[in-house]
Formats: sequence, C-alpha cells, structure tokens
Amino acid sequence: GIRLVWTSAMRLHTEAAIHLRSRDRVLMQQAREHFADCMQAAYLVIDDLGNNEWCPAFESQLFAILDHRKNHRLPVLWSSNANPEQFHLNITSVNPAALIGRLLDGTNTLDFTDRELL
Repeated sequence: GIRLVWTSAMRLHTEAAIHLRSRDRVLMQQAREHFADCMQAAYLVIDDLGNNEWCPAFESQLFAILDHRKNHRLPVLWSSNANPEQFHLNITSVNPAALIGRLLDGTNTLDFTDRELL
C-alpha cells in the first residue's frame, strides 16, 4: 500500500527539457505526470544525482520537488557518486546553497567507499 517512485537524475533532466521545449502533447503530459509522481509519492528515490547535466530547467524542477517534499514531510532517498558539496560547481541558475540545503536537509550519509561497510 505504500507508493514508491524511483527515478534517475538523468530522467528528471530529460523530463525537464521535454516540459520546457517539446511541442508534443503526449510527451509533455508524460513529463508533467512524472513531475507530479515525484512530488506526491510516499517515498521518492533519485538515483545518480550529480551524473546529470545541470541546467536551469532541471535545477528548478529539482528544487520544486525537494521543497514540496520537505514542506509535506515526504522522504527522499538519493544516491550519488559525487560529493553533494561539490554540486555548487555545476549549478547554474538557482542559489546553489538553497538547492544543496534542500538536498542535504535530513540527509544521513552512507559512504560505501568505507571497506568496513562492504
């Protein structure tokens, strides 16, 4: 009965680009539905954050998702091969501190490079 949505950062980037540029109504509707699913699911998993291209549309969409989920106390699980404090080097449009702050708010970090965890 608990709804989980899994997405990748690359898919969020693609959906943001489609929503911004596409004239295809079906693709735009699918992008809006994916965005709504990410906002409303009981649990959201974002995979490979940091491997995506950073652009204003993606950053705006990611911030909106994270802000909505924080305000409604909906958890976000995310994975990254990059250190989130380094994301600011790539963020182009929004305040990097605000986006990174939303991402790290309530985050517990597991470092899988630690041999004891393997």
